[in-house]
Amino acid sequence: IQGGVTTVETKSEMQYNSSGELTGYRSHIQRGSEAAYDITLEDITYDSRGQMTSYKQTRRDSDGHLEIELRSNMQYNSLGQLTSYDSRILKAGQDTIRIEVRDLVYDGQGNVTSYTETTVRGGVTTTETRTDMQYNSLGQLTSYRSHISRTAAEDQDIRVDNITYDSVGKMTG
Repeated sequence: IQGGVTTVETKSEMQYNSSGELTGYRSHIQRGSEAAYDITLEDITYDSRGQMTSYKQTRRDSDGHLEIELRSNMQYNSLGQLTSYDSRILKAGQDTIRIEVRDLVYDGQGNVTSYTETTVRGGVTTTETRTDMQYNSLGQLTSYRSHISRTAAEDQDIRVDNITYDSVGKMTG
């Protein structure tokens, strides 16, 4: 239950490789009275350390809208924390979205403190470098700085402070 809304997720058709690693499953998700959706995660691959390196995720909502994410090149640091990955997102009738996330850095509690994300959509490239990410004692993001650059647009520097949450963890400001 989050924010007074119950989310029910039912996983099925779990598949494993000969090493016992999960290689795919189906999930049906219903959040309160919102439209339900289904997710299929498949083609999951792992490196020799058992860390996920790629997967294909298909999401279909109750209206039949389909979104496919192909995530690959997942890299990890010596603590097993994800440090970079590439994604391609495919939606019917829309341009493919390419995303590269690099330089994920973590604090001692495992919270991400900085990263760079480059997104290419419809010929427009947007790069966001987020830094100085701070968290409260519950691990909720409370502030960050962001530098955003876009193809044929002025760069932006943004500082977000005092992010607050209600008693159930929902962002309020």
